[in-house]
Amino acid sequence: SAGSTRNFGENSEIARLMLELEDAKKQLADNRAVTESPFVNANANGNEWERERERERENKVENVENVETVYQGSLGEVAEDESNFMEETDLLDPQRNRAMEVELKQLRDLLTLQMGEAMWGNMSYKKPIHAQVLKRLHALGLTNKLCKQVVKSLPDGDDIDVAWRRALVKMTKQIPIASQDIIEAGGVIALVGPTGKTTTIAKLAASYVLQHGAEDLAIVTTDTYRIAAHEQLKTLGRILSVPIHIVSEDKSLNEILQELGHKHLVLVDTAGLARGDTGRHDQIQQLKDCQARIRNYLVLATTHQLQVQRSAVSEFKGLPLCGCILTKLDETSSLGESISVLFESKLPVAYLSDGQKIPDDIHLATAPKLMSKAVSMMNEKEVDELEMSALVGSIELENIQPP
Repeated sequence: SAGSTRNFGENSEIARLMLELEDAKKQLADNRAVTESPFVNANANGNEWERERERERENKVENVENVETVYQGSLGEVAEDESNFMEETDLLDPQRNRAMEVELKQLRDLLTLQMGEAMWGNMSYKKPIHAQVLKRLHALGLTNKLCKQVVKSLPDGDDIDVAWRRALVKMTKQIPIASQDIIEAGGVIALVGPTGKTTTIAKLAASYVLQHGAEDLAIVTTDTYRIAAHEQLKTLGRILSVPIHIVSEDKSLNEILQELGHKHLVLVDTAGLARGDTGRHDQIQQLKDCQARIRNYLVLATTHQLQVQRSAVSEFKGLPLCGCILTKLDETSSLGESISVLFESKLPVAYLSDGQKIPDDIHLATAPKLMSKAVSMMNEKEVDELEMSALVGSIELENIQPP
């Protein structure tokens, strides 16, 4: 039948790709002995031997580049085949779909690693300084894309210390930083995000009272879900002599902010609801619909995984966001993920929070301070060759995936 003929054709295509993979692997194995042999300078009396070694070195580079071409071509075919497969999954048997998806993923992973090994060996030989910088950037916890961008911008000819400093300076200059202090600027400031908002508001409020007194400060909470949050803010209000206003069915956020229009600074705490909770959507809409001019800042916990931080930015960017506040710097083991999110989102950082003490553990953000903290946390363990091969392979795979 037509269906069985098509299935046979798809299986033949997979078989063909597997054969090409094996051929490419054999070619890589044949050339690896050459690529891994060290080059040793000949002595003054070994001119002929030196010329022979030079020819071997040129052949080695050419062979590695040929291997790269083979694997890039194979990966392109696999990526195209997977794309075509995904478009037709609704026409195939679900069980067979899963088996083919697993097979394609295994094939892609293997090709990625094999290509990465060839390219990492080539990079280590041709540009050893760039390879060492790439290792350090990876140890910082930066995304593959950001690692590649930084390394590509480095000139040739630097030693490792100069190249590393150059890479750090480049990133430091590009970290987006808020142009003004929230406290000094005043206005209505709303903190949004999954966690850390109430504690951050307490730190900002205490800092303001110490500098300007409590008369021109007010705190508003839209969190009607957590009674504990109300009690925490009420306790803070009593200590600082700052009024606490709670949004309810009887009094909307818009009405409360109109009453507080004479205040220099109004801090708005919002509920930290789970992603997908209808209450979170209502909170976001409430801020959008408010007539008062609200500046929204996203509170990002640096302990959260990269994808969680990306998800938070994606969910709240429609408010829109004026910037962000990075918290829990004292609890995280890496700042690379957060720095990567800043580069991707272009969100300026207003404050850095690194402890529970109020108000001591919150500071105006500066790019040198953030980068210095990230480097001090850098994992000093040696990144193994297999890990770097996977990194380089995944970077190159991103470049050739079909649209």
